[in-house]
Amino acid sequence: MDMTPRLKYRFCKDANLPINIYEEPFFTKRLELFDPFFGTLEKWDVFQKDLEEAGFENEEAYFEEYNRIKEAAINSIKESKTYQQFISCDFNNLGIVTPQLPYPTNLYKSENAGRCFVSIDMKKANFTCLKEYEKRFCEEQGNIFNGADTWEGFISQFTDMKHIIHSKYIRQVIMGALNPKRQASFEKYLMYAYFEELKDLIEHYELEVVSFTNDEIVLAGRYVYLAAFSGKDDFIDFTLRHKNELRYEEFRLDQELNDIGWNKMIYHPIPNTKLYFDKYKCVDAINYPFILRHTLREPAQWEDKVFYHEGRLAMLLEEPKIKWLSENDRMR
Repeated sequence: MDMTPRLKYRFCKDANLPINIYEEPFFTKRLELFDPFFGTLEKWDVFQKDLEEAGFENEEAYFEEYNRIKEAAINSIKESKTYQQFISCDFNNLGIVTPQLPYPTNLYKSENAGRCFVSIDMKKANFTCLKEYEKRFCEEQGNIFNGADTWEGFISQFTDMKHIIHSKYIRQVIMGALNPKRQASFEKYLMYAYFEELKDLIEHYELEVVSFTNDEIVLAGRYVYLAAFSGKDDFIDFTLRHKNELRYEEFRLDQELNDIGWNKMIYHPIPNTKLYFDKYKCVDAINYPFILRHTLREPAQWEDKVFYHEGRLAMLLEEPKIKWLSENDRMR
């Protein structure tokens, strides 16, 4: 089957890739450039193999199957007793309330540039919130998601296509059809409950709450250094007690000084892997190639400057100049 621009667009959505040009040779060039950071070439091979093995005659057949999977998953959740109780119960009567919190929700501010942080993050928050609701408030267990312990296990009940099973996009689409405002309220309740458990540790290590959202608590303090936070073991122990729901992360934020975006340098102390890896945030698809070229210490190529504008191919007359916060600024 011909890999049309529409299929390439859906692939990029499912693989969560900041690529928005689908004409050749630009699409393949983007895949090659992004590969060291996103594993794009392997993901593209998986996508093509999935479609080939399914035997779709054309893109319409694929999108029909995609929609069938989506609707089947939505209906499966909607029909469960847990979900029906979730949407009909009175949160106030169950004590599912969260006080107004005085903490910021936006981490990406200039005063945070160059600082180091620790994060407690809820895994797949919209999935986790319904699993936790059932565990905490339902008599009958194993009802939601047909008893699946993971999102991948649940969506595998409706398809064998690997790119869909591992797609964050389809999870967001499915869960977005299931009262997302109520989910967000319960996610906030959960994060506040975890926060209450963490208060003694936060006080002991003299940490401040820099950001508090429905699915993440970000902390900083004068003793927080990348790979050298003395409280790391205590916080990891906490997340291990909630290993299905939470993860622990240490990172430093670097700001691109022309407002192109941020670099989240994550400490990753796992044997036989890179000790640090970069995750770029708030970077749009037009600027992403230049960020990656800068990271790879390679000159920008002419094809990096090509993008879509009002449905047509266009080209930048000049390339963005990437300049990160200096080491001296970082040590301020």
